[in-house]
Amino acid sequence: MQRAGDFLLEKAENIQHIELNPDAELYPDIESIVHSPDHRLLRVLMKENARCSNPFFRGRLSGRALAIVKWKKEGPRTFYGKYKAPLAGDFFLEIISVFCNYVPDDMKRCLVPGESFRVTADAVEIRVTQTSIVKGYWASPVYEPLYTRWQPQNCRGEEKTSDRCASVGTVKTIDNYEFMTHSKVTKELSKFDSSSSKSGTWKKVCFGNAVKPVPCLEDESTPKCDLCMWGASHSLRLAQWLQILVGIRMGRFTRHMPDMYKPKHITKFMERCKTVVIGFGQWPLSFGNTTQEFTDMIRTLLKELEHHPHVVGRSVHYNPEGDEKLMCPPMDNRNVAYTDDYNNAMKELYAEFGREWIDTRWVDGPLWDFNHDWNHLHHKVEVAEAFTVADRLGFLDGDYPRKPDPMSVAKLMKLSE
Repeated sequence: MQRAGDFLLEKAENIQHIELNPDAELYPDIESIVHSPDHRLLRVLMKENARCSNPFFRGRLSGRALAIVKWKKEGPRTFYGKYKAPLAGDFFLEIISVFCNYVPDDMKRCLVPGESFRVTADAVEIRVTQTSIVKGYWASPVYEPLYTRWQPQNCRGEEKTSDRCASVGTVKTIDNYEFMTHSKVTKELSKFDSSSSKSGTWKKVCFGNAVKPVPCLEDESTPKCDLCMWGASHSLRLAQWLQILVGIRMGRFTRHMPDMYKPKHITKFMERCKTVVIGFGQWPLSFGNTTQEFTDMIRTLLKELEHHPHVVGRSVHYNPEGDEKLMCPPMDNRNVAYTDDYNNAMKELYAEFGREWIDTRWVDGPLWDFNHDWNHLHHKVEVAEAFTVADRLGFLDGDYPRKPDPMSVAKLMKLSE
């Protein structure tokens, strides 16, 4: 039976053949990559008896805007990639292979090394003729390729500034990109000057409390929390941004794992939080909990909170391909493939419970590999995500101060060295 993608390609008039990278690990296994601008469609055809017969691809268009390619396998040899580009014109295309052969939850499986994961040649360009309506996108006035950033082995500590470690890309590469979305969020972003530091760049992650927590969760004599964030460091940073930028009365409950709580904590959430946002995933995935194990943890948590009027989940943030992920076998399993597995499972789980799940991958996904410390989101992405979450929960419509305190912002973002 003829596949739909093949039928579209046969009918397409403008087929572009994509040049391969001869140094890629998958180069001997790929028969061809083609692009149909008329259908916003890419096809990767693997060779028969390929060693890497089931790779996990990650694709990105870059240039004046960013767009992620979403892949689907059809048949034993064919992968189709669809993209939604907000602008027409020329774009750079990069496709990488995260795994040679992807197997869900195989926590000992090695990733394709950073030196050889790019399957497309350098500076491959495609022509986008069909635009898409998107919720938002990252735009740049500079037309240049954005290559996937990865961390060579032994590039921590003093070695991280060496030529060898810096040669694979720095976070400064994305200085020109700004987030474009609908009017309410764009209006708030316009108040936040991303180039206000002395160096003219964004800053790297500062741990700890950059702003004094609101005691609304612990002190019953104070008004209830507008929003309580339950998770670890990623949730803490999002909570601080929401408190600083939007003026939300934030309650924070920092735990690394979903099962680290007591009945008294559930009671506190029930009594003191108008809205609860659950944001786990980093620690369970890092330490090798399977998708089913993680799902079972969150299922138990949702059952505990079943009588709370407003419980919301959020998507698990991506991690770049840092040295611990690229070890063989990996020391850290937070690769983009398994993170997607977690997120896809959470989307189904929250729907099963009739609870809202906020998917911010359209915000952080295009810049998934530019986290300052190879873990937490780039500050530019954090701010865009904070306003997006606030808007989704209705806080941009409320009477909140939304006048960022410069000292609090400075504490949350230390100057780059």
